[in-house]
Amino acid sequence: MRLQAAHINAFLESGTHVISTMTGMMGPEHTLTPVLKGKPYVKTDKKGFGDISALIPMTGPNMNGIAIFSLNSEASAAIYAAMMSEDYAATMAALKSADKDVAKKKLEEIADGMGELTNQISGDARKKIAVLAENALKLEAGTPTLMIGHDHIIKPDLQGILIAIPFGLDKIPEAAFTVEIGMEGVNS
Repeated sequence: MRLQAAHINAFLESGTHVISTMTGMMGPEHTLTPVLKGKPYVKTDKKGFGDISALIPMTGPNMNGIAIFSLNSEASAAIYAAMMSEDYAATMAALKSADKDVAKKKLEEIADGMGELTNQISGDARKKIAVLAENALKLEAGTPTLMIGHDHIIKPDLQGILIAIPFGLDKIPEAAFTVEIGMEGVNS
């Protein structure tokens, strides 16, 4: 089995749903809606899109894959702030603080939040993929790996193609992130 449009759509729908739901838990004024910022494309380099990337390996009897959620600092701070009912400007100020301890603590908090968010997106997408495959395609998710830092390198253990889907957030114009999906058949 190869990566199909239905697999990509499962991650698109899941990403949009989970982010809107998680950011809206503290009230509708906090809700952020992901918006597509371009067309999906085949990823040809190993550079992480943003400042934080969460990688989730997926394995199954017929297919292996990876989901990567890569965010710039504005997107990760906006989502984290909305989830925690914090002020976005205050979250960004702490993240960019000259006090390295303050900045490091905030970055760690945000990274933990993005790891959890990625788990939820992956779980929802895996359920959708199983339903599409009439439960014949079950994928188990591994433990997320977080990569932090501008220009970090991602080397997924995957022979297939990696599709990147660019997003933004409706209320934060400078926010940007990608959801990247790659799958390869094991017994195809």
